[in-house]
Formats: sequence, C-alpha cells, structure tokens
Amino acid sequence: MEEIKTYYKGRLTSSGWMFKGQREGEWKEWYEGGQLQSQGRYVQGRREGEWKGWYESGNLEFQDYYVLGKKHGESKTWWSFNGQLLSQGHYVWGKEEGEWKKYMNGQLFSQGHYVRGKLEGEYKEWYGNGQLWSQGYYVQGEMEGEWKEWYGNGQLRSQGCYVQGEREGERKEWLENGQLHVQEWYLHGIKFTSEQYQSILKLQAWIKKIVPIIRLQRYPGDLVQTRKQRGMESYAIVRTGN
Repeated sequence: MEEIKTYYKGRLTSSGWMFKGQREGEWKEWYEGGQLQSQGRYVQGRREGEWKGWYESGNLEFQDYYVLGKKHGESKTWWSFNGQLLSQGHYVWGKEEGEWKKYMNGQLFSQGHYVRGKLEGEYKEWYGNGQLWSQGYYVQGEMEGEWKEWYGNGQLRSQGCYVQGEREGERKEWLENGQLHVQEWYLHGIKFTSEQYQSILKLQAWIKKIVPIIRLQRYPGDLVQTRKQRGMESYAIVRTGN
C-alpha cells in the first residue's frame, strides 16, 4: 500500500492509504486551520464502518456507519453552534428507514417514519415549549389527507387536505384569537374561488354520469362489450368464437 498525503498552503489537509488505485484503510481530513474534519475507513475504495465528522469549531457534526459504501445503521447529526443533538435515525443500504427524530435546543422538533427513504405515515412537529406545531400524514414521501397547524398557544392556525402532495378541497386559516382569516378551495393544487370550485365539482359529477363506461367480458365462444350510460346497460358481441 502507498501512503498519500495532501497539503494546502503548507498544511496537511488529508492523509490515508491507496492500494491498486483505491482508497484503503483509515483516512483523515483536516480544515485549513488544522482542526480534524472527518475520519473513517475505506475497503476497496468504499466507506466501511464508523465515520465521524467535525465542525471547524471542533464540535461533532455527524456519526454514520457504512457497509459496502452505503450508510447502514444508526445515524446522528449535531448542531454546530451548541453541540447538541440535531437528528437521529437509521439507514438501510443508503436510505432512511424507520423512525427519525430532529431536535432543537434539546427539545424534540419533528418526528416521522421512513420506508425505503420516503416519509410514510404520521408526521409531527413541535414548538420549543412542547406545543404541537403541525400534524399530518405522508404516503410514499408525499403529503396525504388532513393536515393541521397550531399557534404556540395551542390555537388552531390552519386546516386542509392533500392528495399526492397537492392541496385538495377546502382550506382554512385562523388568526391567533380564533377568528377565521382565510377560506379557500383547491383542486389538484390550484386555488379557486368558492363559486369556481363548486362549478368544477358539478361539471365533474356530470361528466362521470354521462361518459359511458365500457368493459370487455369474455363469454363462452364470444367476446362481449358492455356499455353503461345514464344508468342503462347495453351489450354488443364484438367477436364470436367462430
């Protein structure tokens, strides 16, 4: 193996080993000021095992575990200004998995569940005083269903629904004193007035009723087309078995 060292303005910035053109063994990197920036191990050019990183202030920035070059296992990050925990969760082959939490000044700030790198299920955020800030649900990484937000005093701030990450239906906002401030309507993420929204819903209902529903069904010897329109069904043989 060959030892490799790099310098910038006379200061050591990285040190490690190379074997057959790939990083191997322990590697370290430093800031220009000489503070250690990161430390970990390589196997055949890929990160392996525990890796740590530090801010220039010397506070720990992250701690991750790698298998075959991908994050796998517990992961933690810390705030730069006070050294307190920022986030905590797990990776499975490079993607977030299971429960993840984030903190601000030692208090829980957000909590969610990941499946193969995408948020799934209930998601919550809190104020520094522990009061709930927002609550809703994710499906495959997109906001879905009812979402709510609150003021720091517990008063409801907003309420609305999402479908595949886009606002849908009625949405309301309230002032901190409880007075209704905003009432609006959405369709596929586009905002409409109340009159426009109701007209669109009526048009959708009319189209659904008037447009024929066509099914192809196979019966002994024949392929039959079933057409349903205005609640009436009609049939036609589109191909015989002969």
